[in-house]
Amino acid sequence: MVSWIVVGLFIAVTALAAGRLLLLYRETREFPELLISILILGLGTLGVGGGFVIASTVSDEALRAVLSFVPIIGVNVGMSALCVFTWRVYRADSGVARAFCTSLVMTMFGLVAYAISQGDSVVLQARPLAFTSSGIYVSTMAWSAVEALLYWRTMKRRLSLGLADALLTNRFLLWGLATGIAAQGIAIGAIAQLAFGLLGPETPWVTMCYAAHGLLTAVFFWLAFQPPRSYANWIAGELEPS
Repeated sequence: MVSWIVVGLFIAVTALAAGRLLLLYRETREFPELLISILILGLGTLGVGGGFVIASTVSDEALRAVLSFVPIIGVNVGMSALCVFTWRVYRADSGVARAFCTSLVMTMFGLVAYAISQGDSVVLQARPLAFTSSGIYVSTMAWSAVEALLYWRTMKRRLSLGLADALLTNRFLLWGLATGIAAQGIAIGAIAQLAFGLLGPETPWVTMCYAAHGLLTAVFFWLAFQPPRSYANWIAGELEPS
């Protein structure tokens, strides 16, 4: 019951956050909002949430094997969106960053294509492939977190000189915290799987770990891109130079 409450809350928050960002994208037509909404919907709602629901409710093995591709595809599409976001926002002029982003995205879709060719996503749970995919996911999240926090430090210095906006500065902090927490959650799940053979959708505490980290991540994303007026006023009052 506790698992369902945590995961259900996680699904609701991530779906709502993704929907709000998609509405924001309709107004602004800014590429980052679209990429972030894809990230939250794919990794969170379809990936963690969908994986838990399928594993918990579908008893027919053949049907479960088919449906298991939904969270796999969701996770990899979401992670790919994050890769592109990190590259385009922070290192758009860097050939190294572009190559790194491309290699991560190609590897992720290569894993999905291999699983589809085998007709069962379970092949991705074997140790070599599981280690590869987990390493890619953690690397993607960690890269985004480091870039955001480095830029936040730069923005803080500009803010102290009156050259930056307080809410925008806080946005980079929230983004760094969100992706850093997500990286930690994925790493814990990967360690549980690789060391003890535990799979998130089939192990309540691993799923709850994913969902709890993901819930915090979604909340930070929401505060970053759709902050309530009270939060925005508080940040402006706390951070604006006097």
